[in-house]
Amino acid sequence: MWAGLRPLAKPEKSEKTKEISRNHKIMVSPSGLVTILGGKWTTYRRMGEDVVDRLEKVKGWTVTESVTRKLPVHGASVKLDDSDPLYFYGSDASAVKNLAGGGKY
Repeated sequence: MWAGLRPLAKPEKSEKTKEISRNHKIMVSPSGLVTILGGKWTTYRRMGEDVVDRLEKVKGWTVTESVTRKLPVHGASVKLDDSDPLYFYGSDASAVKNLAGGGKY
C-alpha cells in the first residue's frame, strides 16, 4: 500500500481545483532534476514513458523503446465472472478465496 499527494499543474490564471487540467507536466530544474506533476491514474503508462523520454534526453542516455505498452497490469484477467463478488481481484480472485479458507465468503 502507498500514499502520497498528486500535485496539480496549476495554470497562470487562477482556477478552482476541480477545474484544473489533469494533464501532466514535466519540469527540469537547472541542476537537472526531472519532476513530473499532475496527471491522471488512467494515463500512468504515458506519464512514465514521457518522463523516461525526458530523462534520456536531459541525461544523454541511450534512447530505449518502452516495453510496457502491451504489458498487462497485475491482476489482469481476460475471463471475468462479474457475478462473482471477488471478480474485481481479477486473476488474484482464486488466491483471495484460498486465503479466506476456500469456502463461502
